[in-house]
Amino acid sequence: MDTNDTEQVYAYLAARYDEGEGHPTSRDLAGVEEIVVLSLLRNISFHDVLDAATGTGRYAVRLAQMGKHVVGIDVSEPMLAQARAKASQLGLDIEFRRASVLAAPQADESFDLVICALALAHVKDLAGAVRELVRVLRCGGHLIISDLHPNIQKLWGPDWTAAIKDGRLLISGGEKDMANAWQCQQVPFPQYHGDVNEYLESIKAAGAEVLAAIDVPMEQGLGLLPGPLVIFARKSEHVTVEPAASADARNSRG
Repeated sequence: MDTNDTEQVYAYLAARYDEGEGHPTSRDLAGVEEIVVLSLLRNISFHDVLDAATGTGRYAVRLAQMGKHVVGIDVSEPMLAQARAKASQLGLDIEFRRASVLAAPQADESFDLVICALALAHVKDLAGAVRELVRVLRCGGHLIISDLHPNIQKLWGPDWTAAIKDGRLLISGGEKDMANAWQCQQVPFPQYHGDVNEYLESIKAAGAEVLAAIDVPMEQGLGLLPGPLVIFARKSEHVTVEPAASADARNSRG
């Protein structure tokens, strides 16, 4: 999994992430994305939840407050530290573990619901990640994946670079933009998936049925443009999914 650059970006942003200052683009995406995701959750029954790529625990905390049993995984230890602190302050019992979406340490069919929010854009092996998320989902359980819309990912692409200063994401883009990012920490921040069908086909190949794929609009500087893509799926009955990594590799991530 080629997440070293992404881990580095979120290590810089973690301390200020929940203030809305660290990553304002993600903050705005999350605002409209949550409206859709929470609407979907009202229509299903679930108790055991995996919040994959949990970050600072946005969904993990919300769902634990609803009385759900929640596990959160993420590759960024600084982001997990923020999530643990938040849960502790609220008196919530949430298990947070450092692990990749490509090598979840949990056993097959452990969860009724798996959420992976605004993360897979940075994972080159989308099919492998989706296969792993479906593997830990019980048959008949639900999967919700949200991400930066592929139309936007296609514009930014795998060479997209983040410029960070004092824990804030200031500017990002190609070489011309970087020339203006004086005295900033410049870190690769790739966006790999420029086609909605890549998500849909990965979910189907993993043994889940796509129930809805929702293009969520956002008001931006140029007008109303695609913001997040939210995909709602259900794992088919009697499906066995091969893990994306060996058990040893998964355990080494925890």
